[in-house]
Amino acid sequence: MSIKILIFDYKNSEKTFFSKNKFENYDLNFFEESLNEISVNNLPEELLETTEVISVFISSYITKKVLNKFKNLKIIATRSTGFKHIDVNTCCKKNIKVLNVEEFGKNAVAQYTFGLIISSFRKIPVAHQDLKKFHFNYNNYIGRDLNKLTIGVMGT
Repeated sequence: MSIKILIFDYKNSEKTFFSKNKFENYDLNFFEESLNEISVNNLPEELLETTEVISVFISSYITKKVLNKFKNLKIIATRSTGFKHIDVNTCCKKNIKVLNVEEFGKNAVAQYTFGLIISSFRKIPVAHQDLKKFHFNYNNYIGRDLNKLTIGVMGT
C-alpha cells in the first residue's frame, strides 16, 4: 500500500526530480494550482479520503475549511521557511504535522535585499522605466556613491 501525496504549486524542477527518482511506496499527484478553499473543491472525493501528505508553497492557503475536507491527512510539508499560510492551530487539533524548510532562501533573500539597496541608490529603476519608454534623461540617473556612506540593515 502506497502513501498518497498531493503536491501543489510545484516547479518543473521539482516534478523532474520525482520523475527521475524511484519512489515506489508513494503515489504522487501533481497540481499546478495552489491549494485553497476554492481549489480544494475541485479535488476528487477519492483523493480527499485517502491523501496522507500534502506539499504546498506560500501561495497556498491551508485554512480550517481546507483541512476539514481531507479525511486522512497526517502531514503538511511547505516548501518554504514561513508557514503563516497554514492554520497551525487546526493542524494541532487534528494531529497533523506541519513541516517547513528552515533555511529556505536565506542567502537569496539577503542578496536580493542588497541588490535592491544598490539598485535604488544608483537609480536603476528610474533608468529602466525610461529605457522601456525610449525616453532618456541622463541627469535623472545620477545616483549616490556607496563608498561614502554607511549602510545599516535592520530586521530579522
